[in-house]
Amino acid sequence: MEKQFTVIESTMSVVIPGIMFSIDKLIESCSSILGMSTINDVPTVHGAKMSFGILGSITILSAQCLETLLNYKIELEGNKYIKTHDLYSLYKALSEQSKSDIESEFTILSNNGVILPVNVGPKSAEETIKQSRKALIVSRYISCAELSKNTPTLTIKQINAQELYKVTKSVYNTIDIFKT
Repeated sequence: MEKQFTVIESTMSVVIPGIMFSIDKLIESCSSILGMSTINDVPTVHGAKMSFGILGSITILSAQCLETLLNYKIELEGNKYIKTHDLYSLYKALSEQSKSDIESEFTILSNNGVILPVNVGPKSAEETIKQSRKALIVSRYISCAELSKNTPTLTIKQINAQELYKVTKSVYNTIDIFKT
């Protein structure tokens, strides 16, 4: 008999893989752009290097997806949805078993090679989430001078897109409805 999904599971089983597919395609684009022989070969859009736009997009999509996945895991564990964009607060609300499963997946992904040919980041999922905890807030208010002046946060350039994606993929891989 085929498993019956709840409305949330049905939505998650369609939307999240779609976002992950989009991120994968951005990574393919970024990898080919970053693989060019010199920085001068990287295309520009409106005077900015395309690679920065793609890395920013990977960061934003990964952060949004990670927030949704973490909240979903929290609910799967029988806890209440947390209204925050702080990724580390969401991560801390998970059970120790979930955190351990995520760390194991992160290690597997880390050992299977680099996803993007950019700088190496934190050595654990928790460290990455802690470092990128405000990624969604930064991306939403990127042009708000008042926020950036009064709130010490990371800029998009300071958030490691590769590591944030690895954490997102690690959480994704620990949720049963996404396992093949």
